[in-house]
Amino acid sequence: MCEHKKRKGLDLSDASAHEKDHQVWSRRSFLKTSSLMAGASFFLSQLPIASAYARNKMSSKGSNKIIVLIELEGGNDGLNTLIPLYDFDHYKSKRKRLHIPKHQTVGLTKEYGLHPALKPLKSLWDKGMMKVINGVGYPESSLSHFRSKDVWSTSSSANEFLDSGWLGRYFETVDNPKGIPKAMEIAEEGSQLFEGKAMPQSLNVKAPTELFDATEDAFRFDLSNEDSLYGKELDFIRSVTNSAIDYSKSIKQAYLKGKNQGKYFRNDITHHLRQVAKYIKGGLGTRVYRVSHGDFDTHSEQSWKHRTLLQELAQAIHAFYEDLSKMNLQDEVVVMTYSEFGRRLEENGSEGTDHGTAAPMMLFGTALGGSAIIGDPMNLRDLDANGNVKYDIDFRTVYSTVLQHGLGANAALSHQVLKGNFQPLNGIF
Repeated sequence: MCEHKKRKGLDLSDASAHEKDHQVWSRRSFLKTSSLMAGASFFLSQLPIASAYARNKMSSKGSNKIIVLIELEGGNDGLNTLIPLYDFDHYKSKRKRLHIPKHQTVGLTKEYGLHPALKPLKSLWDKGMMKVINGVGYPESSLSHFRSKDVWSTSSSANEFLDSGWLGRYFETVDNPKGIPKAMEIAEEGSQLFEGKAMPQSLNVKAPTELFDATEDAFRFDLSNEDSLYGKELDFIRSVTNSAIDYSKSIKQAYLKGKNQGKYFRNDITHHLRQVAKYIKGGLGTRVYRVSHGDFDTHSEQSWKHRTLLQELAQAIHAFYEDLSKMNLQDEVVVMTYSEFGRRLEENGSEGTDHGTAAPMMLFGTALGGSAIIGDPMNLRDLDANGNVKYDIDFRTVYSTVLQHGLGANAALSHQVLKGNFQPLNGIF
């Protein structure tokens, strides 16, 4: 499982072990996809089985922010995303082939510059619409893809295993208007982020026209209300079908009403954010969206791979906010990036970097109230036993910030959802 305690990843001798981890990760993803999607391309909430959770009114601040999550799958190299100009010579010495030349960086502050591929984000920084949270991670960080993804998705500690996701637990406490999905995913597969204690709390609608076609001539079922195992199972399936029909009508209406006006490029992440913009501009009312972008697992030939991925990301986010600004919606929508881990400080022997720990998270939107770098500079000379920089900010404090200041949850609900007393970060919203 990509165990790095004994390997430093400076050659290709560990390729078989890394491949084994990916096989396990892929099998696990397949099982999750096949069991949750069950022949359909969406997850459903607001069914009778979830009604016991849907009456909790703890989240009542009335915040109306829409959160768009962008998962940088595979482990984004934070050190080549946010360049450490404050200790550039040491950074360069550890990455003789992979370092970004200082004169090519997109300057943010005296201490930091962005990868040149992220240049489209500079205009958002200049408008006060970008915050970077530096050195985000968690104690005893796992270097395994699927385990670290679980930690980030469920808001667990490194040695704790949870079945539900942090947003799934949150949305189980929230009532939504009938036919409006609480959360939507536009990705190859759903995320554990939205797994509730009772059932998933999101819809995965990668191809909306397929959903529209599938439900166009569908009819609603009457529930049997039989107090038997068969009756309950039958009613569950019928409720799923009925909810799919209701969601489809709302989604289609918003999708057709929302008109894109940004200068979008042709790539997957751009297409996905363009779709999100249509739903938002069409007035769908969904609170959280998730899209994915990757593969950021750059063990080899990182220079061009990472550059391409970052350029696509920056172009997509820039076009997304340009689109929203046409209807003055940029203040209502906050975009946040996250990844399961960063990369190691020292480059390997394959012109790439291996699994690391701490990395930056980026947030965008005028609701942030100004651009800034949050968190202390990471110490590039005080590494852990695996040669990785040490984290400074626990990712769950970022989640707490989003819950309380973005979605309107109060402190008690935030602590309940995140399984701990994680205080929001100051200076984000």
